[in-house]
Amino acid sequence: DKENEKAIHIYRKLGFIVEGELIDEFFINGEYRNTIRMCLFQHQYLAEHKTPGPALLKPTAQ
Repeated sequence: DKENEKAIHIYRKLGFIVEGELIDEFFINGEYRNTIRMCLFQHQYLAEHKTPGPALLKPTAQ
């Protein structure tokens, strides 16, 4: 739900970015609600969270 500011704040803090907005995605309590789609790609996460020594996560795609 686009109105869930606390959840959006947490996702952004973790590095997620907004991909897009879905208009009238849900019908709740007599009204349509918009939602946003957020994503975090593995290569972006790994680029921002470099660790010294062997990495715990390795890219799965080339």
